[in-house]
Amino acid sequence: QGGQMADAKDGRSGGGRYVATESSLKLAQMIAERMGIPFDKARTAALSDNLYETMYGELLDLLDLRDLGPRFESGAYSSARLFLSQTGEQEPIIVLDMVFDFWVEAATHLTSIATFRAMPIAEARKLTDTFEKLFDLFLSASRFHELRTEMAPYYLDFTDELRVSAVLARAMIVFALCHEIAHALLGHQEEEASPAQELAADGEAVRLYLEVCGQQERARQTHVYLDPKIAGGPLVFMSILSLLEDWMLARGGVRQLPSTHPRASERLSQIHGLLWPNLNETAQSLVSAHGAALGDIRTLMDMG
Repeated sequence: QGGQMADAKDGRSGGGRYVATESSLKLAQMIAERMGIPFDKARTAALSDNLYETMYGELLDLLDLRDLGPRFESGAYSSARLFLSQTGEQEPIIVLDMVFDFWVEAATHLTSIATFRAMPIAEARKLTDTFEKLFDLFLSASRFHELRTEMAPYYLDFTDELRVSAVLARAMIVFALCHEIAHALLGHQEEEASPAQELAADGEAVRLYLEVCGQQERARQTHVYLDPKIAGGPLVFMSILSLLEDWMLARGGVRQLPSTHPRASERLSQIHGLLWPNLNETAQSLVSAHGAALGDIRTLMDMG
């Protein structure tokens, strides 16, 4: 994940990439040892260099869109975002800032900790403070290195929760990629952005996401495999985004909410209606539990 990355230049557009370093690989090895799973340093380093491109290619294959899907590029763009853009030749391209992956995993991991651990109020407030720093990171990627360091103990000390948060975050990234693919399939890159576009892309993204979820055997050996128990990841993702928007509004950040997007709560409502009936009981329980934990975090954020 992006949480074990450190930056280095590689000449790509956007100014560079985050790649594995000795310190980040050491952290990854410590986490693996605490989780009792094998760790191959060379394989991990090699995978970290093209993980997102590999995931995207596997996703297109599962959706039978290898020849139709837009191009993909990941890198360091000083913005914790995933978005659809256009190349100089006016071809659609999906761009992932690698900080976005870190942000998704870190916010999910803190939510999973709050879900499964009964914490003293002082520790809960400390976790909430880190959550708010992640919200700042979403607005300004300049705090990435600070937050990467601050998150390390949460990964090392809460490895049981990491078993859940890591796969939930993967589901969120898969859904986010499906959303951007949906924009391209619907031809939105050629139109003026609007809230209606976003809702249409969400609806198509749910269809694509469920198609991936339905290919258990074909997807099992890929990096985009989604266990049915964590298929509700997109609902947790939208709940986190809804909390982020409310946090921004409580601090006078109304101008930072894009007019081209509907409120996250509206998007959550639509996605819930489409996705919830397709989740099994375990997945629904996991979504509900994480939603309750986000409610507790909201309370501690004192948004007035």
